[in-house]
Amino acid sequence: GLERGEYFLVANLPYYVATKMILQAIDDELCSGFLVMVQKEVALKFCAKAGQSDFSALSILADLAGGCELLFDVEPGCFEPAPKVTSSVMRLLKRRNFRDVHFASHPEADIKDRDAKMRGKPQSPDEYERFKSFLRTCFSAPRKTLVKNLSARFDRRSVEEIFLNLKIPPTVRAHELNSTFFLEIFKNLKVKDGRKQE
Repeated sequence: GLERGEYFLVANLPYYVATKMILQAIDDELCSGFLVMVQKEVALKFCAKAGQSDFSALSILADLAGGCELLFDVEPGCFEPAPKVTSSVMRLLKRRNFRDVHFASHPEADIKDRDAKMRGKPQSPDEYERFKSFLRTCFSAPRKTLVKNLSARFDRRSVEEIFLNLKIPPTVRAHELNSTFFLEIFKNLKVKDGRKQE
């Protein structure tokens, strides 16, 4: 069979699978980046900056991987037949080993996972997967405060204490914080909260 090697994705992605395929490219360690055309609405979610209404979990994952850049729009009239939406071309050049930099697992966890694998038991999710799950919680209800969203899953007092230590206003909403703050909250919650992040 063909051996897989490092690649750079260049594609005009079908609108209905664009988000899924971009996330797969971000997650794939063999993918060094991508240059893709997608629906503008999708591009804005990946390229948004903190404080913008489109800023989301997708924006954070893209930012940590290397940062998405919206290069230009492609109007419907450029196609035949013309679609009902505007398209955008965006680019991401991935940082090498970005997952290891931000989400290196601990040796103890690696040993537990290896033992679990040998016994045929399910392995615990790695740090990166836990972080993605954490982001889903953070953005579960965008109009609510981040404290409220996190309190649905974590101890509220722990969340409030972390916000106080990081000098984050308790009234802040998820789209108002940058990626660095989400990493800090995530790391602090792992230490503070007794419940498992799954």
